[in-house]
Amino acid sequence: MDKDSKTLFDGLKIMEHKDIVEEHLNKYPVIFLTLKSVEDDTYENAIGRIRKLISELFQQYQYVYESGRRYAQQ
Repeated sequence: MDKDSKTLFDGLKIMEHKDIVEEHLNKYPVIFLTLKSVEDDTYENAIGRIRKLISELFQQYQYVYESGRRYAQQ
């Protein structure tokens, strides 16, 4: 799904650099990750849950990674 992320950067210094914004804004896939559900009794357990979240996201969106590698090798 294509989404215009310009509003995320409104008011930030980067928006003063029109050349950079035009070249890069909305050009790359972005995966949303929230850590709000990562609550645990120890730091090590919390890190383990974060690793699991990232692993699950990687598996779910592996096609994005693979398409980028094929593109980079062309």
